[in-house]
Amino acid sequence: MNKIEIEEEIERRFWVKSHTLDIEPLKPKDIIQGYFSSFEDSCFRVRITNNNKSVMTGKTGIGKKRTEENILIPLYQARMMVKYTPFILHKTRYVIDDWEVDFYHNNLDGLVIAEKEMDSDSEKIEIPDWLTDYEEVTETVTNLHLAELSATIKDETNKWLEPLKALIKRNQSR
Repeated sequence: MNKIEIEEEIERRFWVKSHTLDIEPLKPKDIIQGYFSSFEDSCFRVRITNNNKSVMTGKTGIGKKRTEENILIPLYQARMMVKYTPFILHKTRYVIDDWEVDFYHNNLDGLVIAEKEMDSDSEKIEIPDWLTDYEEVTETVTNLHLAELSATIKDETNKWLEPLKALIKRNQSR
């Protein structure tokens, strides 16, 4: 349980503007993520999945290739950490054909992000038919960005669209 697993994560992320995905037959995962700190290319988070599994993660890197250090932690510790973290995300994840599709809640209600993990950064991916309108945000948007964005629009659900566009534009110029 206390062994740190280090892995390289290679993925592409897409802001799903519209889709035809039928989530009814898919098994949902309820995910709460709390973020504690961030520096230019690193962040630290705790994740609780389905209220029965908790992982602490350190991430480094920018864009589609990042390094993750994960360690399972007791659920009671994760709950306490999330309680005191400044940036929190709540989302429901569905997995279909190796795509992870996250439907965000609370202040980000209505936002959908699809991620595709890859074996190498040169791997070609095929966009699924259910992804009908999208924008790739691999280099511009992370879950930490979304958690920070959510904190800035507290108690104003569905007000994320314009700030998200501004975030993408700002990060494209770096």
